[in-house]
Amino acid sequence: MKSFLKILSVFALTALVFTGCREDEFYLQDLPELSVSTHAVTVVSTGGVATIDVYNTRRWFVTPVSDADGWFTITPVWDESGDGRIVWGGEGNGQITVTVTSENEWIARHLTLNIETAGNLFEQVVISQDGAPYTEILLHETFGPGGAGNIPVGTYTGFLRYGSGANDVTFSQGGTGLVDVRTSAASPAPFSGQGNVMFSAANGGVLLIENIELLGTNRAQISFVTNQTNDVVSLEYSTDNGGTWRTLGFEKTTTTWERVTVEIPSIDPNAGTMSLRFTATPVSFGARIDDIRVIGGGVTPGSRLAIHPRVLTVGGESATHRIAVASNTDWIATSTYDWLTFAESSGTGDQSLNINVAENPTFARRAGTVTVSTTDGALMRTLTVAQARRTDGTTLIFAENFGLVNTASPWPTIANFAGWNTIGSSAGTIEYSSSGGTVDVRSNSVSGGFPGASAGNNVMFSAGSGGVFYIDGIDPNGYTDFVFSFGTNQTSDIMSAYFCIDDGNDWTAIDVVKTQSGWELVETGFQIPSGISSLKIRIVAQPVGFGARIDDIMLEGIQNP
Repeated sequence: MKSFLKILSVFALTALVFTGCREDEFYLQDLPELSVSTHAVTVVSTGGVATIDVYNTRRWFVTPVSDADGWFTITPVWDESGDGRIVWGGEGNGQITVTVTSENEWIARHLTLNIETAGNLFEQVVISQDGAPYTEILLHETFGPGGAGNIPVGTYTGFLRYGSGANDVTFSQGGTGLVDVRTSAASPAPFSGQGNVMFSAANGGVLLIENIELLGTNRAQISFVTNQTNDVVSLEYSTDNGGTWRTLGFEKTTTTWERVTVEIPSIDPNAGTMSLRFTATPVSFGARIDDIRVIGGGVTPGSRLAIHPRVLTVGGESATHRIAVASNTDWIATSTYDWLTFAESSGTGDQSLNINVAENPTFARRAGTVTVSTTDGALMRTLTVAQARRTDGTTLIFAENFGLVNTASPWPTIANFAGWNTIGSSAGTIEYSSSGGTVDVRSNSVSGGFPGASAGNNVMFSAGSGGVFYIDGIDPNGYTDFVFSFGTNQTSDIMSAYFCIDDGNDWTAIDVVKTQSGWELVETGFQIPSGISSLKIRIVAQPVGFGARIDDIMLEGIQNP
């Protein structure tokens, strides 16, 4: 009897164990699962098919993400609603097929497949199509992280300048409307979502992008994202340093962030550089652009030639400066300026070029050019050398940077400002005043982008009525020849300067030359008769959107030899 009970107990325990295992197995089988055979597939530039196996126990759905449409199809389609929306997916184990239907004529492009199922399970697969042979990303600019407040393009320092032709790219403002970099109202995914350029809501504006190195490409594709329509934002390009501008037409009818893509089918491979000009008309809340891309195509695998930098800024002293030459063939350097010479003017492949810059004997800045060409004459690149004036042989009469302790709103007028920081031989006798429209001292948009920019306070003239800034009580200290300089964010059709001697009322114009908006140092000179005991200067600004500004004023007397 006991043996029978033992056997019965074993059977019962075994049945309990088997029953428990079956329940566990059923429970585990009921859990949703999701996995894929690969997370990355690459298709050649001419097109092809990518296949991804999906392992799952439930229903699953696919969401494709790409910043360009029309180059792929996806199967299977789970459901297609009457309003045109398509839902991709399947149930249980299945397969996703992505067919790349068009040949890629530009750089590599990507499609992201987000695969989701019940239970918050998620997998991601990236389908990439190779770029066409001999394409180059010349420039990709997303305007970096932006910064606190609104930073004018002329003083912004966060440009990324990504791309093989972007080393010497410059950004500046044209026209009268303010163009600045902002982080407010950032562009949404899949765009950069960081800083973007905003044009003045009241006046519109112009953004100039210059010195994009073409690297011998013979066609280009340009794209950017904007929140405005094509009747508000327009785009032009130039391959002769702005001599001739050509319009690039595009269609955009919505005021949501979208990418615009245009193509230039033919470019002279010897053009060297390209410039872009974005123009925005006034519109409520201001037009914005972001995520600019310039792609060069059609490059033959022949001679290549690039130099860096394309602009060399040097001091007034004699010195040797080095630039980089990147090439796959023989090249030679020449210059028609006698103050620019070379110890070795030719090379092969990737090498450095040493340029001997002679001392500048004058009190004026000067500029010259160096040309680097392949020896067969097929490609040519130009370097601009900007040399500062000589600094010896002068005496500082006065300099004023309006102080480095920032003012605050309400901004003090010239009459009420107490932070003057005048230095120089005439510092003790100088007085400042203003007339016309409101002229005050501000710190909300600092100077920058030129040598010696103090970036503290600066003087702003009324946007609506302009104004005049006076500097009285200057002691010439026996000098008759002077160097006069100041920083300004406006052009010489807005800004002008004059001098007057011995407390008279006859004002003589000082030559002011500045052709582009954005902060820049204006450096000029003038002469007065001998025996003059006092001198005064006035700087006049015409009305302009957001107001003209000046900073870092300096007057130097030139010693006679």
